[in-house]
This record gives sequence, structure tokens and C-alpha cells, in this order.
Amino acid sequence: IDGTLMQEVRAYLNTEWANSTRALIGTDGGAKFGLASWAVALGCDTIGDAIQGEDYVATAAEIMALFQLLGAIAGALDGEQPVTPPGGLQDKVVDIAIDCKPAINFVMRTSIPHQRYRLYVFISEFTKRIRRAGVRLRYIWVPSHDKASPNFVIPTDYCEEQLRIVNRRADDEATSQLK
Repeated sequence: IDGTLMQEVRAYLNTEWANSTRALIGTDGGAKFGLASWAVALGCDTIGDAIQGEDYVATAAEIMALFQLLGAIAGALDGEQPVTPPGGLQDKVVDIAIDCKPAINFVMRTSIPHQRYRLYVFISEFTKRIRRAGVRLRYIWVPSHDKASPNFVIPTDYCEEQLRIVNRRADDEATSQLK
């Protein structure tokens, strides 16, 4: 897990949860010309990196973004300097805005996949650690690149523009890592 991301997630969650029960974070992955990248957008910061290896498809990059984020959240919650908001972690939520339904399906599946098995095992462990801490994860699908969709359900906690902005920022960071 990216160490800078873990530090940024810890600081962001402490700030967001000081006055709220929710924290909105965007993730994205990109692939182009034999390169792939992951990115996370939180608060005013975006963090991303190129992906090393042979799997250069966008969905794999989106899953890697979730792997990085969930690992960073788990580490921020139960690491050496855990997130400690007023009132504790109960009822806290991390809302993850993502534009890739297959990646959402991958992290929420209940059966073990044949492909990307090790990645799935790590993501499952991170998710368990987050839930054990009392934090709930909510994945919010946002149509990519400002596309309209009748399936886009905007939670009452947010407006469409908030979700699109965080998704766009993560997308821009993932794209910048492909150069």
C-alpha cells in the first residue's frame, strides 16, 4: 500500500469525521498504450501511481485503486497512529465514488474469483478490518466522463456535482500517471 496515500487518508478521515459521519473519496484507474495507473481523490489532494506488471486493462486498474484505498483506510484505522474522531468510529461511513461497475462488483462479491484471487483476498481482509473498526463502506457508481445514465442514483447526502467532481479529479490523476 502506498505510504503517502495512507498518511493522506489518515489526515483526511480525521478532518472529515471531526464534524461529520461521512467522508467522500473518489477512485479511478486508467490504461492506455501498454500502461496502467490507479488514483485516489480525497479533499484537496489526489494521489496515484503507475501500475507495474502485465495487466494493463482499465478494470484491473480500477480494482487496484480500490485495493490501494481500502488498504490505506484499514491501515489508518488500526495502524500505529489510528484515526480517532470525536465520538469514536461507530456510525462513520466512507463513501467511495467510482465509475467502474465491474470493480464495484469485484470488491463486493461473496464468492472467490478465479482471476485476481490474491488481490481479492487482500481486499476482503482490508474490508473486514474496516468493518471491525465500526466503519461502513458505501460504493457509489458515478457515470464516467459526465455521461448521463438513468441508473445513476445520487444518495441524499450528496449532490450530483460533488460526486462528479471527485470522480473527475481521480480520473485526471489516473490519466496524468499514464504519461
